[in-house]
Amino acid sequence: MSAKVKYLILAATLAIAAPAAAQMQPQMPPCGPRVSILEQLEREFAETPVSRGLASNGTILELLVSESGTWTMLISLPNGHSCFGAAGEMWEQAPNLQGGASPVKRGRPAKFSIAN
Repeated sequence: MSAKVKYLILAATLAIAAPAAAQMQPQMPPCGPRVSILEQLEREFAETPVSRGLASNGTILELLVSESGTWTMLISLPNGHSCFGAAGEMWEQAPNLQGGASPVKRGRPAKFSIAN
């Protein structure tokens, strides 16, 4: 399924689920409760979260990927509200091009949380 079709399906679903928000801010990307968006991405595209990071403005960038290579980038607020940032196909995990250990420290406790 193309990224454009995927984006349109998700946008239509969220517009139906949250018509007041869709009418008030039609120029904004589709947004909604993070839990609902995660459930929909899992159900319709088999996408699950694989990474996240804290942005300097306090939002949390989340990446969801499926085994078939589809991906979605969510921008989430600590209050549990998320918006679609981008979506696409053909996701590949990049190898560590510099060799050696990854620069990302594993097992470090997260310093942020997202309300459910």
